[in-house]
Amino acid sequence: MTQGRLLSRDDLELPPELSRSNGACLEALFALAPEAWLRRVPGRETFGWPGDARWVVKRVVGGEPRDYWYERLRGPLRGPGGARSPARREAENLEQLAADGFAVPRVLAWFEEPAARRHPGFAGRGGKSALVMERAPHVETLRGRLARSTAVERRRWLAQLARYVGRLHARGWYHRDLYLQHFVLVDSSGASARDEAQLVLLDVGRARREPAPRRRWFVKDLAALLHSAPASVTRAERLRFLRAWLAALGPDAGGARAWVAAVVAKERRLAAHAPRVIDRTVPLQAERPPA
Repeated sequence: MTQGRLLSRDDLELPPELSRSNGACLEALFALAPEAWLRRVPGRETFGWPGDARWVVKRVVGGEPRDYWYERLRGPLRGPGGARSPARREAENLEQLAADGFAVPRVLAWFEEPAARRHPGFAGRGGKSALVMERAPHVETLRGRLARSTAVERRRWLAQLARYVGRLHARGWYHRDLYLQHFVLVDSSGASARDEAQLVLLDVGRARREPAPRRRWFVKDLAALLHSAPASVTRAERLRFLRAWLAALGPDAGGARAWVAAVVAKERRLAAHAPRVIDRTVPLQAERPPA
């Protein structure tokens, strides 16, 4: 039987397609004809709700085998039949991140058919699952803002990013795809006075939370951020970002030199593979972080 959850949103008028049974809702979401794609890769499609810019739909067929086995062995449900579908996993990540005080899109609903909780095989094969969330009313991505910012503005945005990511890691979260394109800037008028209210984190389907994450996951997140930074972000600014991240992570984080060396090595490995971003980045050298 298809499972699902529709979250109560008294302040929102939900689309009529979400007032049906779980199975009918899932089929209706897969029947939607997008006006434009936000992202489309094998087995995964993201688009705005046709005719209503308030909602974003993410629909998935199959999933990643490594995520399936992690769910079976270490996920919140664990054991046979305990794997969550990709859509449910992202929805629950969004809810938990919001509860932890991080700015993320609000979840409206998720649905999964039984096959989506089994081993997916290959991307584009397997069971269907879908997620509906609010569209973050963003102005642009953080990467785009950094590319056109002055040095003073870049320093402010990078300090804000370091605080956000430091708090994220301090809470035991790691993203696994933490590129600058996954941070968007929203209009903070009327929002919290905290800086982080201006940054919204997207695409958290692969994110995980553990009591004591391994160091390499933090290194991967940091290397991905620096690899996706535009060329206008200088080496000194990158090192200053790492120092600010360490301060946000807490006093038990360890020495800066070891972290910088590990992030440098990982960023170089990322750069040696097919790039996920358009611009080449300024190489980060294992130098002493600026005071």
